[in-house]
Amino acid sequence: MSTVNNDVRHYSNDFFEPRFQDVTGPAEGNRALQNGWWNPAGTGAFRLVGTKVTQAVIGAGALEDAAAGLDINAQVERSAAKLVDLDPQMQMVSTIFGMRVVLSRDGVEIMRGDYAPSPFRDIFFGRIAGVGGSSGASAKFTSVLTGVTWAPDMPDFQVLAALRDASTANGDTLTVNFMTTLFQHAPPYLGLLTGSIGTYRTGAPKTFVAGRRFAVASGNVSTQAGVGALDAVVAEDKATVSVDLSNAMPIATLQGVLGNLGDLSLVVLKTPDGGSPQSGVSAGVAEGATIATTDAAVIGAIPGYTAPGWLAQTAGLVDFTVPAEAQGLIADHPLALVRAQGDSFQVLIREAVGGLTVRADDFVIRMDTVKVGDVRADCTLYATHWGAPASLPYKLSVQAGGPGGGGGPDNQDIAPPQAPIPDIGPPPAGQGSSAVTLGSGGTTGADGTATVAIFGTDPGNPRKYLDGQIYQVNYALDIAGVSPLAPLDAIFLHLRDAYEAPEHPDWLTDIAPFMQQYNNLYPVMSRNLFSLADPAVAEQHARLLIFAFDRPLDDPNHMPATRDLSAGKREAVVRWLASKIPGYAGAGVPQPEAVVAETMPETAPVGRLSPLSNEVIDAALSQLGEGTDGKVQAMRDYLVSQRHG
Repeated sequence: MSTVNNDVRHYSNDFFEPRFQDVTGPAEGNRALQNGWWNPAGTGAFRLVGTKVTQAVIGAGALEDAAAGLDINAQVERSAAKLVDLDPQMQMVSTIFGMRVVLSRDGVEIMRGDYAPSPFRDIFFGRIAGVGGSSGASAKFTSVLTGVTWAPDMPDFQVLAALRDASTANGDTLTVNFMTTLFQHAPPYLGLLTGSIGTYRTGAPKTFVAGRRFAVASGNVSTQAGVGALDAVVAEDKATVSVDLSNAMPIATLQGVLGNLGDLSLVVLKTPDGGSPQSGVSAGVAEGATIATTDAAVIGAIPGYTAPGWLAQTAGLVDFTVPAEAQGLIADHPLALVRAQGDSFQVLIREAVGGLTVRADDFVIRMDTVKVGDVRADCTLYATHWGAPASLPYKLSVQAGGPGGGGGPDNQDIAPPQAPIPDIGPPPAGQGSSAVTLGSGGTTGADGTATVAIFGTDPGNPRKYLDGQIYQVNYALDIAGVSPLAPLDAIFLHLRDAYEAPEHPDWLTDIAPFMQQYNNLYPVMSRNLFSLADPAVAEQHARLLIFAFDRPLDDPNHMPATRDLSAGKREAVVRWLASKIPGYAGAGVPQPEAVVAETMPETAPVGRLSPLSNEVIDAALSQLGEGTDGKVQAMRDYLVSQRHG
């Protein structure tokens, strides 16, 4: 991604300076001329380079299948996928658009599927000791591959045959799950990616695993032992369990070798958690506690996790056959990752208290509004109790408005940009009403799901040089004693200003303001291809541009690459370009429509749910280190915005 986009102030046409398209300039002591940061010519391209299948597995234990060694590609017959932030003031939910995953051998395709656009979750800053910035962070991407197709003469691959049968039975869909880390801020801009492709069950969430969630007790990104949140899946018959450690363990080297935490095992704690969903819950054994080995039923050791190449070979996935003693407990006792200490175990991280979890699917929302009335977007919550869908009470709130951040490290910048940094969220009390309305909570159904209906009205351009407003909708189980959600486990909404395209748009008044903005923000276009701000040049390339602006959001060629131009403004561009192409008869960009609600929901409160303590915020800030790349600064701003008191 172009790092010009990482500083919100660069979006202001009035205050934009040509130097913002240059890399960081000369330093004076601890300060430098940050300009457009480290990669202003970035394209946002997301590629898989040198990626191969390392294992093909069915059930507990590796199966040496012939599929090992297959090539995994993402650019077959199309442009590179794009990694896109929601907004310069919400950079912590970056989404991959337009990726097609293809398995092949010697250039012969075996399987392909399209990655449903999905953002990263569980970003873990400070995971790599001594490495600051996003190079020392990791995150999880979970999504589905849709429209999966298979070669008619597929070789005799046992695992792929099983995947083919499962995908066919579930709407030609598979699950894809991967972790990224060790990104390098220098050419060729590569990092480490490990992950898996597996079966998908119709009705399951698409952006996370609805299994047994291990939660950090403080609500921080990692425990005192340096272990991050993770997930496990227990089979319905309780005979097997799989645990995903790819985003959980500290990394010790730049080659991706995991740090040594000692002899680790997955166990079931024999001491049950107290209470119930109706009365509130409490932990029978807390994170960090030391227990006798006889107080846990061991499922199995984590073998060889410190060996070079273990993470790349296994993707951090470990499968176990559950011993009889653990099988008798696993249905309603917490799982835990423990470290051996003589005749004792130390609990490094454990399952969420009471086995109670809730997470949102499709939690990043881009919503266009209309001049009169409301528009609606839905988000689905999934609640589980010991990994099974459960009917549980939940509550919602809209995050209080405040400083939006995204302004860069001014204490390290010789000449910071001069544009004001807008606030985000609803306006302060007495200064206007929120443009977002939603209910205050409810109870999930028997299948564990609940639809959160979010209604939005025209926000009225509160951020001036940025379209619309950013809102954060918080959710949590309405049960005393439940584990806190991880940072950024919320619903994030870009509510765009209402805009109706004129029938005959004028370049100067209707098109130039935002085309100039994109010309400023993407020097790879303006300096190397052509100016987006020059109407004569736009007319010359009208057919190419209308193709891109008319593409659906999930197409890799969609313009703008940032996906932050409203449907109305895209339609204005398309109409202007169409007027320069004789005989053009495209369908145009679909526009939002007002909805009619018989009764609007009771407005959710403005505030915070289970806020992080200031002590936890301070600890999380220290984990970020001194890095100044966009993701670190965005996370720093976000954490500071969560302070209270």
